[in-house]
Amino acid sequence: MVTVAAGMAAESTQNPFFELMTKAAAHARAHHGRYTPALSPMQESLLGEQPAIDLDQMHRAGFLVVPWTVDDVPTMRLLMAKHVDGIISDRPDLLMAEVRAARARAKGNAAELKYLDAFDAQGHRGGRGLRPENTLPAFEAGLDEGITSIETDTGVTTDKQSLIWHDQFLNPQSCRHADGTPYTMANRQYTRDISMADAQRRFVCDKLHFHTTPGDNVQTNDLKLSPVAVAFAEKEKMPSPYAPTYAAQLFRFVDFYAEYYSAGAGKSNPHAKERARTAERVHFNLETKIVPEGWTEAKMQELVTGKSEAELRDWRGALGEALGANGRLIVDLIPELELVIGPQPPIADLPAQDAQPVSESRRRKAPLRRARS
Repeated sequence: MVTVAAGMAAESTQNPFFELMTKAAAHARAHHGRYTPALSPMQESLLGEQPAIDLDQMHRAGFLVVPWTVDDVPTMRLLMAKHVDGIISDRPDLLMAEVRAARARAKGNAAELKYLDAFDAQGHRGGRGLRPENTLPAFEAGLDEGITSIETDTGVTTDKQSLIWHDQFLNPQSCRHADGTPYTMANRQYTRDISMADAQRRFVCDKLHFHTTPGDNVQTNDLKLSPVAVAFAEKEKMPSPYAPTYAAQLFRFVDFYAEYYSAGAGKSNPHAKERARTAERVHFNLETKIVPEGWTEAKMQELVTGKSEAELRDWRGALGEALGANGRLIVDLIPELELVIGPQPPIADLPAQDAQPVSESRRRKAPLRRARS
């Protein structure tokens, strides 16, 4: 900690990111924090000719920098060349393949291999580009690829369990009612208003909607690809492997995964040894999504946007009118936008003569990203 403090004292705090991290580190020390805080910024803040974040400045002060959410190989390679301390990705398969490729390129370079040894490859919401997010199959997919950390999100249920989900509610984009009754944004279920047992009994979060590039079909909910989640769900008497899970259950699942491949049904798998080792060593990056007492969703929206609920309603109307029939496509690219403009109808199929495949060179990622919270 002395080295970190000395490094910070020697640096200018004009950069807002550095100033934030300096204050966070001071707060951690004041509360006997064991670890120096790490910064997890949007990837764009580290790119370009004049990036918003001075990576060298952060490293001189002892701060780790792990950007999100990076889903394309060229950007992964560019950020790793800058020596970010890790990457959070929806596509742990692509990320781990690039880490292996980087190791091959670094053969004989002791300093570069040391950097790669410490590199933190994090599966975003487990690996939501491969399986429906924040579910046991998503965590299994990330572990199968060899990630070093599971990144996920938690809220608190009525029975004080840390339910794993990104939003303040179980999002209808991903979740459905187990009994088949309609589940939409209009009757969305907030984490704070449900018990963990009821969440697992009433919901299945296996819906497919996420694409790392427009039109890809990589995300799947085929349970034949998730044998550990299936076996664990049976052991825990879960209604479905895709039922919402919680932090303590995730920890048990990772232990079960290690046992499954070291001594259980998966021990004959050709990748059994490395998979068990991954689970034995994996870390957890848990984001807490808790609304402070006395605050409401509308109040937070007003604070962030500077607009009242009435003004936001006007925004929704104007955006809906402007987007027209393209609303569903935009929401698929930027899922969080549905919180602003509401649920959008399915995209109508194009006539066969108008339907054209999108070439790889023309595919683009969603142009907007949210700051992590």
